[in-house]
Amino acid sequence: RTPIAEPSLPPKKPAMSSLLVIMSLAASVDLSWSPPSKRGPTISMSGRSPQNTRGFRALKVWLALRNCGRSGYIELIRNDIARAKELFDAADAHAELEACTLSLSIATFRYVPTDLTPGTNRVETYLNELNAALLATLQDGGELYVSNAVIGDTYVLRACVVNFRTTSADTAAVPAIVAAAGRRLDARLRPDGLPE
Repeated sequence: RTPIAEPSLPPKKPAMSSLLVIMSLAASVDLSWSPPSKRGPTISMSGRSPQNTRGFRALKVWLALRNCGRSGYIELIRNDIARAKELFDAADAHAELEACTLSLSIATFRYVPTDLTPGTNRVETYLNELNAALLATLQDGGELYVSNAVIGDTYVLRACVVNFRTTSADTAAVPAIVAAAGRRLDARLRPDGLPE
């Protein structure tokens, strides 16, 4: 079997096969997507950190294990999961947020103005557009970083807690920041005739 990093056809010209190998090793595909930003083109942060594949695949895990040991590493992960649960519960308790899913250290939720009732096609379409715009606003604002997910046909905000410095105060602050930005956007973007 031919390894993936090598050309699959036998070389006919040595110079051409070397060029193919160089081109295949130099090729870079950006699989990340970010919504348009007022700041201009977005930067893929995956190319600005230590390599996570091939030879350095386990470097970050090894460093963390060397630094804090197995029990410390377990505690770091346990804390991330607890912070995500706190965020999910805070979103669920907030009148303008709808908590959607919680899995390990990932919580999803969306902004829903209090005078709108989700369910109709028109309201759901608007909520998806509103939350997509909210994502860009939050990322541009710099107070917190969330990404997105689509669950069924519902566009949601996705928070993944992976920083060991994230505190309960950080997660408690998220609903107010999201709701304030959501209210400002809703006042600007809401189409006439909503609520129905």
